[in-house]
Amino acid sequence: MKKSCTLCGGKLKDGICTECGMDNRKSDEMYQKALNQSDCKNMRLSHVHTDKKAEPYESPVINQTRRQEKTQDTRKKSGNKKEKQPEKPFADIYSQYRSKAIRTSEQWKSKEASGNSKLTIIVSIVVIVLGLVITLVDNLGNPEKTPEWTEETVSEAYEVQEEYDPFAYVEEELPTEGEFWEEERSAGMYVVGVDIPEGEYVLEGRKGSSYSVYDSRHYLSVSESFHSEKEDTKQVGGVKLFEGAVVCVDGMYPVKFYTENAQLENMEARMENPLIQPFEMSGTSVAGEAFPEGTYDVYCIGDSFGVFNFDLELSREDHTVPFGISVLMEMNPKSEYPDYCSKYENIVMPAGAKLDTGELKIKLIPSEGITTEDYMSFYDNIY
Repeated sequence: MKKSCTLCGGKLKDGICTECGMDNRKSDEMYQKALNQSDCKNMRLSHVHTDKKAEPYESPVINQTRRQEKTQDTRKKSGNKKEKQPEKPFADIYSQYRSKAIRTSEQWKSKEASGNSKLTIIVSIVVIVLGLVITLVDNLGNPEKTPEWTEETVSEAYEVQEEYDPFAYVEEELPTEGEFWEEERSAGMYVVGVDIPEGEYVLEGRKGSSYSVYDSRHYLSVSESFHSEKEDTKQVGGVKLFEGAVVCVDGMYPVKFYTENAQLENMEARMENPLIQPFEMSGTSVAGEAFPEGTYDVYCIGDSFGVFNFDLELSREDHTVPFGISVLMEMNPKSEYPDYCSKYENIVMPAGAKLDTGELKIKLIPSEGITTEDYMSFYDNIY
């Protein structure tokens, strides 16, 4: 008879274990086999016992959280750290500076035009809107009147716009008889009747050159550039230049003036310039303070290039009118940038005129001749 429990090894009493209570009197093999089996029989020795009712344990992905924290931290640091930009080549800086200069010139031109045309634009918009409304109402009642826009009609509209002639509304007529006259004028300011004879002209210029005509007595303020995509030169006809008008020429290339009715008998010569002392400057300066007022030729000196700005307040009966010019200047202009010039002739600088060149260095040399010593009156026919 067994003396100990087959389950726990405890002491038996009448076949019953005194410690675990197992009945050791049974001798069924299946019973004994079941007692000696375990759920871990077919498992590896390194397995771990788990509770079947417990939720399965999901092991974290190793280093995942730390890697994200590290990435975010790195981004934060890189965001605070300023990246070193590669140095721009000189060609890009040169091009960017030129673009800025050109924009400055264009802004001045648009500013000049906007002062005279704001009211005209507003009135034109109102008239156009009213016309469209009336036409629309009329066409609703009569569908046959609805216009059809075709390539031909659009082309005709552009032709009408391009054929606009600012001299067509001038009531005064120029003499039909005169003499043949043809000369070129480089960048500068010129007076009709002194530097250019009175007459009706054909002007010819190359890309980059431009001209302006100021003649308040005949209500003229005209500006046009010689830009043609098809040809190297461009001609503009029907330019009426009356005595006393101020003509400005800009650009690297001179502009050719051609007429068959030049009024040479009325021409006057320039007077001797009383100034002899040149003046060099860069930055800002005022005529009558830093240098004497008078008529000067402006030269670009050194290796710099940029914009020469000239501003002046013109007094009228009950108001003042701002006048200014901006000239793109370079000591040795290239054909790649033909809107730059190295010299600007005959600019009249009354006391109070403001000059601003930025970093551009210029030299003011008294012109060979002058038209008047009352320098402010030179601009009486501007506006």
